[in-house]
Amino acid sequence: MESKLYNMSTDNKKLESIILLMNELDGETIQYILEQIGMDEQIHNQLKVKNMINRIDNIEEITNELIAEFMGGIKSSVPNLINLPQTIGQSSILCVKGSEGLPSSTYKVERINELQYHSSWDWLMPVVREILMTIELDGLDFATEELRYNTLDCDISGAYKEVVELINQYNKTI
Repeated sequence: MESKLYNMSTDNKKLESIILLMNELDGETIQYILEQIGMDEQIHNQLKVKNMINRIDNIEEITNELIAEFMGGIKSSVPNLINLPQTIGQSSILCVKGSEGLPSSTYKVERINELQYHSSWDWLMPVVREILMTIELDGLDFATEELRYNTLDCDISGAYKEVVELINQYNKTI
């Protein structure tokens, strides 16, 4: 047991030394070393996956912002912040009144990258309700069956996708 801990400690120290050394090297030298030890393709694939994950996160931020604006959110003059109308039961959150040219009302400040419409029913269900009411009240002929089906089936990713599609469709009519 003690030798395993010693090996792990030694391996961690070696890894730290390698990372420190690589921070000193330029990209071409790192690429050459990775090719020589046969890890260039593995690293390249890991970077591609990381890049794809970053793109997905960016898409979620953009679509969450779209939903927030549909729900009455107003982008802040501060980057990555949006002012959302405060709903009942949220009195303990940070609020601003009438600042930044906002209508005289109470708003909560949220970071755009922390909006949870894509992952929380608590966030998404008021949007589903608002979309269905807006479509009905405005007499719009939008297909809402998929949204209703995904909501009843508790498929949050499907419901989220339909919400984004219906908001995009609605925004084209106004």
